[in-house]
Amino acid sequence: MKRFPDDKKSFVRRKDERRAYARYPVHKIVSYAHRGKELLTVTMDLTMDGMKIKTHCRLPKNERLKIKMILGTKSISPEGRVVYNRILPDKDRVSGIQFLELPRRDSALLRAYLTAVKE
Repeated sequence: MKRFPDDKKSFVRRKDERRAYARYPVHKIVSYAHRGKELLTVTMDLTMDGMKIKTHCRLPKNERLKIKMILGTKSISPEGRVVYNRILPDKDRVSGIQFLELPRRDSALLRAYLTAVKE
């Protein structure tokens, strides 16, 4: 396993994992703006650099999204980019979202939240 220098609390990547950070099966309500509408959905997993969400429709690859998520008693508002879309065997549609702009404050809140989830 490889550790990353900015990972103060042992966010670790497995050898077979392409992601820089470990994924956590976190189910949080998230809002995102798409085509002028603000939609609510739920995360399926969450990392320091992105998340997988259920989506209502196919989101175009590389589309930028404004995201809002509550973590504990505080919220974060990263900007994200759609990396992939899939339809699961149960017919749910999911999209992988990469965080593009995660302000330092939001990054610290997300790190603290994932550290608490991990423990």
